Amino acid sequence: MKAKGGAMTLGLFGVLVVALLLGAAGQMLMKQSLNAYKAVHGDELTGFGMLLHALFTPGVLAGLSCYVVSTFLYMILLWKMPVSLLYPMVALNYVFVTILARLFLHEQVPVARLGGLALILAGVYIYAVHGQVPAAPGAEQPVPVVDPAGAPAP
Repeated sequence: MKAKGGAMTLGLFGVLVVALLLGAAGQMLMKQSLNAYKAVHGDELTGFGMLLHALFTPGVLAGLSCYVVSTFLYMILLWKMPVSLLYPMVALNYVFVTILARLFLHEQVPVARLGGLALILAGVYIYAVHGQVPAAPGAEQPVPVVDPAGAPAP
């Protein structure tokens, strides 16, 4: 699962997707918990007092737990990959959070935002497939990150 020649292997991409999905799930858990908290308590507590009180609700704790696991996975990725390749991939989180917010929180997603998400996906694809540093001669070639047609990446 080690990156070779500065490229992201399929295994590392899988770890990245899990890390990002855990982060997005953490967002959803905390948002749902804070919505439920507000429905019960209204605006009786505001600011830091509300945050401190809400911090210990099960949904917020579960969301923070997702963040912790996500952070550990991301640290593994940072250890194995160049940050210049890894960090732009984090943009996929915008896509994951928007999809989960639509599915679980029933938030509206305007067409313009969908266009933005499409641009993010296109950018990540271009960066992942065409922005990799070539492997050293004779080195084992990594598995392409995105390979929709089943052909090797150029």
